[in-house]
Amino acid sequence: RWDNAATVLADPAPFPEVGCGGATDLRRKKAPYPNFGSVVDVAAPGGDTSVDRNGDGFADGVLSTAGDDASGQLKFVFKFFQGTSMASPHVAGVVALMQAAFAAANGGAHFGPDALDAFLASGAITDVLPPEEAFWSGRGLINARKAVEAAGGTPTPTPPSLLLVPPSVNLGQDLS
Repeated sequence: RWDNAATVLADPAPFPEVGCGGATDLRRKKAPYPNFGSVVDVAAPGGDTSVDRNGDGFADGVLSTAGDDASGQLKFVFKFFQGTSMASPHVAGVVALMQAAFAAANGGAHFGPDALDAFLASGAITDVLPPEEAFWSGRGLINARKAVEAAGGTPTPTPPSLLLVPPSVNLGQDLS
């Protein structure tokens, strides 16, 4: 179980059978709010909505879907969020991709928590963060491509890219 709260010993994160994640900002630096210390196993993108460091006019959070019922009618919207609650799904998604790659390469078999710990300990599924960041980031920043390849996925000569077919999407009168 991945837990976002590693602030006191009573939380589950300090126990060896619990994974704990920290969060990075756009620069791959420690975001202003996450867990830190020896209980953190791995870092993942969590965002920082208090800044716009890349100057794109949007807060540097993680873009996500949400429901807005402020008008009395539910509207589905995209919003920027921040938190280890954004970082944890990144890790869970990477582990799901790893499980799919591992199953495809191993006749449908899955790996367990000990194997995930071994992948983390080896550094095979993370990127090293600068030494000044090491005290809070555990084994580093999760890397989906490295993780899928480490779990048995086929390496590709070029990084995957996102392609939208058809080339545009209509989201209603106000958005496209």
